[in-house]
Amino acid sequence: LMAHLNRVADHQKMNMMSSENLAIVFAPSLMSSSYTDPLSCLAGAKFEQAVINRLIADYVTLFEGEDCVPSAPLTSSSASTTTSRSTTASSR
Repeated sequence: LMAHLNRVADHQKMNMMSSENLAIVFAPSLMSSSYTDPLSCLAGAKFEQAVINRLIADYVTLFEGEDCVPSAPLTSSSASTTTSRSTTASSR
């Protein structure tokens, strides 16, 4: 997701979506606070936005440009192998 948002921010001259703007939009969904007081929520939102902004803006530095998307789509056989390994490991 951060790789995609970084690419979106790269085109901010066309789409007007800088990393700061993207952080404002996505931070509430990606980082939810446990505050119940509205003022605390607003104060916490600034920190949440700052974190998401850094993750987007510094994606290449933070993640060394590695693409976290699998090179090949998962097939039903590879998904079932992963599930059976998880089941075996949890039953030990």
